Amino acid sequence: MKKRKPEQQTRPLVADHFYRKHEAWPYFGYRLTQLDEKIRNGEIVAPVQLSQTGRACGWFGRTIIAHQAKLEAAAKKTT
Repeated sequence: MKKRKPEQQTRPLVADHFYRKHEAWPYFGYRLTQLDEKIRNGEIVAPVQLSQTGRACGWFGRTIIAHQAKLEAAAKKTT
């Protein structure tokens, strides 16, 4: 029987913090593969590169907060 990993604890978002993909996925509510699919489909804004020459990419906290607010507004609209 496989042992389950403990659930990752998420902390409150900081608007000016840069969240790389591996630490941002819990805030979007999708696993990494699902997150990639949502980005390709345009459902989630694509991450920005941290520098022009590097591979690091992610989102600023304010972008994730805006995405969560959009989801919340859509949920309120349907109820």
